[in-house]
Amino acid sequence: RLRLSGNQLSGEIPPELGSLADLAFLYLNGNQLSGCVPSSLSGRLNMKYSELGGLPFCPTATAEPTPTATAEPTMAPTPPETDRETLVALYNATGGPNWRSNNNWLSDVPISQWEGVTTDDNGRVTALALLLNQLSGEIPPELGNLANLESLHLNGNQLSGEIPPELGNLANLTGLELSSNQLSGEIPTVLDNLANLAYLHLSENQLNGEIPPELGNLANLSRLDLGNNQLSGEIPPELGNLDLTHLILGGNQLSGCVPSSLSGRLDMEYSDLGGLPFCP
Repeated sequence: RLRLSGNQLSGEIPPELGSLADLAFLYLNGNQLSGCVPSSLSGRLNMKYSELGGLPFCPTATAEPTPTATAEPTMAPTPPETDRETLVALYNATGGPNWRSNNNWLSDVPISQWEGVTTDDNGRVTALALLLNQLSGEIPPELGNLANLESLHLNGNQLSGEIPPELGNLANLTGLELSSNQLSGEIPTVLDNLANLAYLHLSENQLNGEIPPELGNLANLSRLDLGNNQLSGEIPPELGNLDLTHLILGGNQLSGCVPSSLSGRLDMEYSDLGGLPFCP
């Protein structure tokens, strides 16, 4: 186990970590790391519990000659220029000049060299990690245009306003981390469109209303953190459809009980049910 989360570490993950033959749990979230995770760690880490800060695995040597997989004539991908325009909209909407680190943003260098941005071989944005970076203002709806985005980490900032429903357009998203901001309003029901989502962290905001039962449609969701908001009502029984291992609900005004179908499946060392019992 190697836990380095919640610091101010920067730069890339040293490839020497790939020499740790027995490493199974790696926690790097909450930093300003860039680049990718050494491919030698791929397939060895326990991804149900590890936190890689939204960074992708580095491509392996054998995975390099795969341009044909991205050259599907029916795909018609959005030009990378559109992704650049979306990033510019994010910069302008969230006080980019006052960010803690905005290296290369709005410059002419490839957007893969902009702070916190990861792209694929086609120049499309696949990961956006601007956590603990003093972003303020509202999340622009244009982020919903990043069609290839797989992880979005904006936690630990001063973002306000509501979660834009346009984030429900990010069909490839596997991780959404918006914790520790000042977001308000209700959780958008359209987030149930994120069929590939593995973790959803919205804790420590000012979200209100009830937990949308539509979240029960997120078949791949294993971690749900809604703690320390202003949520009310009962836990929707639809959450029992999920294969959740981590469920954090403490610090809200929830009532009722936890669906009995989750009993025995949650890792209670990391879950927080806000004192609610399991339903009989």
